[in-house]
Order: sequence, then C-alpha cells, then structure tokens
Amino acid sequence: SLPVTRSRLFSVRVSLGLAETAVIQVLACSAIWSAFWLAHPAFRPNATPSDMFKHSVAAFFCVIAVYSLGVFFSAFLDDLYQHWATLSTVVGTVIILGRVPLPASMDAFLILSVASPLHTHTMPWIAMATLLGLSGVLLLIALKIVQSREY
Repeated sequence: SLPVTRSRLFSVRVSLGLAETAVIQVLACSAIWSAFWLAHPAFRPNATPSDMFKHSVAAFFCVIAVYSLGVFFSAFLDDLYQHWATLSTVVGTVIILGRVPLPASMDAFLILSVASPLHTHTMPWIAMATLLGLSGVLLLIALKIVQSREY
C-alpha cells in the first residue's frame, strides 16, 4: 500500500499542473502585451494592461478546460493515446460548434477571438463559468477513475 492516498497524489499532480499552466499563461500574455506595446504604437490605447489581464484570465479558463480533458484521458489511457484523444476531442468540438452554433455568451471558443476582453472590454462570465464547470466535472470523473483503478 502507498503511504499517501491516490486522491492526494492526483490532487498534487493536478495542482502543480495548473500552477505551471498559470505561470506559462502569465508569461505568454505579458510577452504578447509587451510586444504590442513596443512594436505597434497604434495599439497602445486598445490593449491596456487591464484588458490584457482580463484576456489572460479568460484564456486561462480555456486552457484549464483542455488541461482537464487531458487529465481525464490520462486517468485511463497511455501517454500517446491520451494526447491523440485530447486533440481529437478538441478538434471535434470545434467542428461541431462550427456547425451547431451556441449563443455567443456560452461559446467558449469565442473567448479567444470575438468575445475576448481585448475586443469587448468586458469579461465573458457565462462562457468562463461553463468552462469552469466542465473542468470540474472532468477532474472529478478522473479522480473517481484513479481511485477505482486496480494497479
């Protein structure tokens, strides 16, 4: 038997992954904002640090949904199959949502484009809540799979 529970191992792994993802997200958004600030003076009034922060928070919700999907698939698939399953699911979702449009307030993929705080100067709360709920459900299912597996 292990000296720690599987749920603790799982939660530490997920927490560290989310922390690393947040750091990478902050660095990427800071680099993009500084590149716009230095290279394109015409964008300076449109891309304020506040809007860039809002965009990075909204984009983080998109990233954690994909991360949660990867964690879900890693609970029962090997590495290679996990990556292919995550990629196929995301691409399939994009294709399906392209053919069956959701209301703009719920379409999570619009957070990175038309509904971005860089364009609207407001936060897409409903889409972010949808992504957070989806991430929570995927992580809970993955936790139950990890707890019930025989190793």
